[in-house]
Amino acid sequence: MIYPDLSAYEYGDLAPPWTHAFNVGWLGPDDEVGSDVAPEFADALHRIVYAYEVNVTRGLHMCPFCGDDDGFWIQPVPGIPGSKHFLGHAEAHFEGPDGTVYAAPSLIAHYVGEHGYLPPQRFVDAVLWLDARTDYTAAVSR
Repeated sequence: MIYPDLSAYEYGDLAPPWTHAFNVGWLGPDDEVGSDVAPEFADALHRIVYAYEVNVTRGLHMCPFCGDDDGFWIQPVPGIPGSKHFLGHAEAHFEGPDGTVYAAPSLIAHYVGEHGYLPPQRFVDAVLWLDARTDYTAAVSR
């Protein structure tokens, strides 16, 4: 599915208690990538996607930028020793400091880290804010 950044989320169920959210990172092959992305943001985003994963599916979404399978499906999560994260089969829903709820596909971690996709600044700020406040202990134990 392809949705414009900051459009209303309509794809699946939102994690309770939220009733509305904004899309970020639902990309297609014609979307712009290739920006300079701060490694700190890419790492924080991967941790957030890992910790706030919802709507897990049995199918896979392929990366529209690198073809069928380039080995990105299972990756270690930066800063979480012993973790491995499967990408392309779920979403991440989380709330930023101003109460805005975001919904992103798990592949956003790959888009940012490997292809230089730069989401809107308010999303970047929300990821960095939440990453600084998240205890990843529970996510590691799953």
